[in-house]
Amino acid sequence: MPLFLLMAVGFAVRFFGLIDKRAADGINDAVFRVFLPVMLFKNLYETSIGDAFSWKLVVFAYVGVAVIVGLSMLIIPRLVSDDSQKGVLVQAIFRSNYVIFGLPLTEAILGKGQAGSTALLIACIVPLFNTLSVCLLEYYRGGGVKFRVFVKNVLTNPLVIASAVGISFLLLGIKLPDMLMDTVSTVSSVSSPLALIGLGAAIEFKKVPGNAREIAIGTLGRLVAVPLLGLPAAVLCGFRGAPLVALLALFATPTAVSTFTLARGLDGDSELAAELVVSTCTFSVFSVFAAVYALICFGLV
Repeated sequence: MPLFLLMAVGFAVRFFGLIDKRAADGINDAVFRVFLPVMLFKNLYETSIGDAFSWKLVVFAYVGVAVIVGLSMLIIPRLVSDDSQKGVLVQAIFRSNYVIFGLPLTEAILGKGQAGSTALLIACIVPLFNTLSVCLLEYYRGGGVKFRVFVKNVLTNPLVIASAVGISFLLLGIKLPDMLMDTVSTVSSVSSPLALIGLGAAIEFKKVPGNAREIAIGTLGRLVAVPLLGLPAAVLCGFRGAPLVALLALFATPTAVSTFTLARGLDGDSELAAELVVSTCTFSVFSVFAAVYALICFGLV
């Protein structure tokens, strides 16, 4: 609900004429190129590699995401004909709001200091999410892409670069001066609210009636199909407690806010992407509660 209300603030600011479309576009460009990359870097930089690390957890998460992407790429083109919407829908279904939701959700369920598995999975899953998103949007961009252009766009994407730098600093043990880290922390703390406000300011709802079918497909795929596939599989593979909560945050949370900024930067249907973020965020109030309640009732967390 707090995330949804931040988007409402952005929509209200635009609706009452305090900013125009050009200003909203500028905000979202800054979010894509500066604020989200800084937030991703900070999350990776501050991750602590210790007892919480589990290769089994990482491998399961990677395989799970790959299966979801593969199934989505088989199903979505049969339901949607517009290439700019295909990539947006596949991205919306596989890419959860793990960076923003993961740690708060884990701490809400398990308590403070129990989010080690989730934090380390963030370090592993963020680069995968960013690379897959860029690859998919480039693949569906106009029905095809030149390999050289494809590689260039993947390697120069700000989110991919931030993930690579963050992991490098983490593995090499490079430490930033406190003064610089304070600045990084401040910018990072602004990123999520600004991304949500910028998203709300960009929403116009002009295409909602025409996109109703696509919104329903993406919302049901993200909040119903993915959790029903991922969580039972995780339980059958023996995950319990903190690792299972980390996978809950991966599979059951709404579509990531960054899917909108990425779609907008790579010529996807950004209006549909924004509507999917709003829709999944709204209905996740019920679906995430149901998933958490079910796991607790069965004594799995």
